[in-house]
Amino acid sequence: MQDRGDAVASSPEPEELGAFKSAHARAGVIAIARASPFTVHLHENGLVVHGETHGGKKPRGEIPFSEIDALYFDFGAFFTDAPPRVTIVGFDGARTVIPNDLEQLDLVLGALDRRVTDPISREARAALARGERLTFGPVSVELDGIRLDEESLCWSDLAEVVAERETLVFYAREPRGRFGWTRLRDLPHPRALLEVLGMRTDIVLEGLDPRVSPRLPSR
Repeated sequence: MQDRGDAVASSPEPEELGAFKSAHARAGVIAIARASPFTVHLHENGLVVHGETHGGKKPRGEIPFSEIDALYFDFGAFFTDAPPRVTIVGFDGARTVIPNDLEQLDLVLGALDRRVTDPISREARAALARGERLTFGPVSVELDGIRLDEESLCWSDLAEVVAERETLVFYAREPRGRFGWTRLRDLPHPRALLEVLGMRTDIVLEGLDPRVSPRLPSR
């Protein structure tokens, strides 16, 4: 198998990443991730995707980090340790699915985490501190509490959120018990959501994959 250094040196000239290109991006790729017939070229400021997904769909080619609106993580079956299939959604609505059998997948996910999720999490936490409403798919986080599937629960009644591999479960204080749950794959930026929730309630990690685990400060 071709080693990483040779792959980078022999790769074709990368496509331009619009106004966000850099000298590094023009010179070559940082890494190449493959899952035949799917290839991701990782650049300093974005991704260039080639080939087809397993469903036969042709993905969008250039994806600057700054043009990514949402990241969705699907971990599949509960009783497996398989990495996630990631769906990237652009501000233009275009969707690209990164298959979970991609070589060097964690390198790609790490770049998405640093360049997309980190700034979104910072902005979301600052917005909650200002009292703004935030929406993560079926979950809304508000000044007074949360809303899940049109049902509201105030912060003082929310005991904890349990983050499992495939689901988030919201527990109200006794005697009410479980308030509701949602699938992780339906939540854009799950790590950012958990970090926002962690500002107001306890987060319990029970099987959540480290790739989307929150960085929680002590409250």
